[in-house]
Amino acid sequence: MGLAHQLGKTIGHALAPVRAGDEGLASRVLAVLDRRTLGVTSSAFTDGGSLPLAFTADSDQPVAPPIAWNNVPAGTRSMVLVAEDPDAPTPKPFVHWLVYGIPTSVSSLQGAQRLEGKNSMLAEGFTPAAPPAGHR
Repeated sequence: MGLAHQLGKTIGHALAPVRAGDEGLASRVLAVLDRRTLGVTSSAFTDGGSLPLAFTADSDQPVAPPIAWNNVPAGTRSMVLVAEDPDAPTPKPFVHWLVYGIPTSVSSLQGAQRLEGKNSMLAEGFTPAAPPAGHR
């Protein structure tokens, strides 16, 4: 184990209790939807479960997870997906993915016509999870 790896692991452990928190999530800040109505799921993992390796920076070829939804509120003109990480050791939740212009006629991102905005890395598209070693 090299010095850089050990240093990274030490920093990760020091940051373990640090998290951006739910208060800064877009859904809280904008208060634009009734959370009891819209259902958002992924077939790749369970609520509260671990994120599979394929969707992390530790994968050789990370990919974005499949996302689906149901019960779109009546009157919705288009959909926006903001994939945020409130557990990130940053002042604000880390945005992994910003997708917008999703037609309400579809129920998942697979094959959906859409636009992608910039994430917290200031890049368009999906940025896989890459927490420091020792962080959750």
